[in-house]
Amino acid sequence: MFTFSEEVDALVTAGLLTEHQATAFVLREIEAVPREQAAESMDISASGLDDARAKAVRKVEDARATVEAVENIRYQLPDDE
Repeated sequence: MFTFSEEVDALVTAGLLTEHQATAFVLREIEAVPREQAAESMDISASGLDDARAKAVRKVEDARATVEAVENIRYQLPDDE
């Protein structure tokens, strides 16, 4: 099990999210920290947290769609099999 810092670092190191976006994503989507508490821990407004989380969620969804597309291409069988 990863620590909070390791979760954030993994997303940042992958080049997927900024540290700010990764922190918001991990707090809300993975750790399920309440909105106001998460915003306070990041020292930002709740709407700032919402913006960072929303950007992170879109990027993660895009990454998942890309992986799915690659897997579909990789495992596609020729028509004659």
